[in-house]
Amino acid sequence: MPLAQDQTIPTAAPRRGGARRWAGQASTAWLLIAPAVALVGLFTVYPLGNALWTSFQSSSPLLRATFVGLQNYQEVAESGYFLKAFQVTAGFTLVTVILTTVMALGAASLLRETFRGRRLLRPLTLLPWAVPLVVTGVMWRWIFNPQWGALNAVLYSTGVIDKYIPWLSDPNLAFISVAIAHTWSQLPLATIFLLGALQAVPREEYEAASIEGAGVLERFRFITLPNIRTVLVIVVLFEVLMGLTAYDITYSMTAGGPGTATSLVSYFTWSEAFKQLNFGHGAALAVIIAAVALVLITAILRALPRGALSEDQA
Repeated sequence: MPLAQDQTIPTAAPRRGGARRWAGQASTAWLLIAPAVALVGLFTVYPLGNALWTSFQSSSPLLRATFVGLQNYQEVAESGYFLKAFQVTAGFTLVTVILTTVMALGAASLLRETFRGRRLLRPLTLLPWAVPLVVTGVMWRWIFNPQWGALNAVLYSTGVIDKYIPWLSDPNLAFISVAIAHTWSQLPLATIFLLGALQAVPREEYEAASIEGAGVLERFRFITLPNIRTVLVIVVLFEVLMGLTAYDITYSMTAGGPGTATSLVSYFTWSEAFKQLNFGHGAALAVIIAAVALVLITAILRALPRGALSEDQA
């Protein structure tokens, strides 16, 4: 039917209400996250930026700050003390990551089983994590003290040793002692993470594997490990960061000694910044630690098989 001349085809009005509503929701979302963004910027972005800028300066409370470019990095890299501290830190990180991961996996496997006293033991597992690291260092220094330490007293009284062992005076023993103390402090959190992952593994898979004759190692390799690999990688990455930045326990137990046996890069950073009052060197060392941690984390993630961090293999 033809339209009359005075009739027009109605057109849809522009939907401005939807755009206004979307803009209002976006504004509300930004308003809600603004406090969190401000806190991250204040306590993370700003300190990182300030440390990076300080690393390019000759900065000290005694002198006026001047821009020196990469001179701080060059002087730090050419320092023999830095090379030794870097080697000690690498060895310390490797040892503590392996010890913490293996022991946490064993403890989590034990706590997953049903036995008398499990309800009491599980909360007690978190006790070392609740102790401040400085207090942990002092406590383990008392335990490993060469003259009147609790460990020597127990070993001597039971006849295991015939003379006291210089745990914190011998370079190799001091390194081992600090590594044990650090592992003790990191063990609870890693255990809780792995315990949660183990509890999510269906017990029916273990029962089926046992019926088919699979041994303990086979069940771990083909059932446990694939199901907890994501959490296991997270634990390893976290412990790598903790090993690279360890400071409190080392300072409390040995203050970097004897000699340079336990002088980690973090201790070297503190010494340069607050003992030598060379903030430029300290900031450069802090940036180097952050860069090394980033490289290690990236390398670990890239070395994993594709889909290793997802539930479904690609």
